[in-house]
Amino acid sequence: MSKTIGAVASQLQQHNGSPNNTAQPTLQPQSVSNGASKSDCPDCGGARYYRYDLPMSHPMFGKSFPCPTCNKDAVTIRSGLNDMERRVRMQDVITEGRPGAAKLVKAATEWISNGCTGFLTIHGGVGNAKSTVLKAIVNDCVERGLDVRYVTMTDVMAYAREAFSSDMKGDSDLGRIRDLANTQVLVIDEMDKARLSEYAREIQTHLFDARYRNAHTLGTVVTWNGAFDAIDLPWVLSRLSEFTVVENNDPDMRPLLGTHQ
Repeated sequence: MSKTIGAVASQLQQHNGSPNNTAQPTLQPQSVSNGASKSDCPDCGGARYYRYDLPMSHPMFGKSFPCPTCNKDAVTIRSGLNDMERRVRMQDVITEGRPGAAKLVKAATEWISNGCTGFLTIHGGVGNAKSTVLKAIVNDCVERGLDVRYVTMTDVMAYAREAFSSDMKGDSDLGRIRDLANTQVLVIDEMDKARLSEYAREIQTHLFDARYRNAHTLGTVVTWNGAFDAIDLPWVLSRLSEFTVVENNDPDMRPLLGTHQ
């Protein structure tokens, strides 16, 4: 069993709060592709997926995760990042002469060190490394064996609406949001760019309420452009304010770098 998977199991067991609630990784049976034998991977035995033995009340109960050792393509797809974004690391963020970026890196590093649970909110000016820090957080979580997903709020709303045209039996918008709500680490970028209709208010309230109630077990990182109150969801902002909130008002770096920051 890899150190990353074992560390996550240990962390989950601590969050369960009871010695009877074990969280040891167990194999999720899957077909093995490319003719590989089941002894090829020392971590999953060739199953390519694993799951944790958790109580039914846990938001990650029954979920299977791609093995970070032998199923890296699935890990990348699940993360929501492309191949280039998967290379972003916290040390790539330019902090010299940029106090806001330095503050972001410090807050993100502390959040990761504290177990990647609860909320971390980042807001401020455009083009000053907010999204870069989010992608670095995702990659750090992947390396730690955590189930992590990067999405924009526009992605979230599109994912919910697509359920209305789905032919899958039992598929629903709230069911899809419930799936996102149970993700171990959910990283939401560009919260300000999704049109805030009454339907969007309902969906986002449902998502943040579920994440808040499981904040001791799940981790959520959110970012947007503008002031803290730029998001017209005061009940959501109230809950976010209970956790770390970082503002970055460094100037836009994109005109100087010609890269995505």
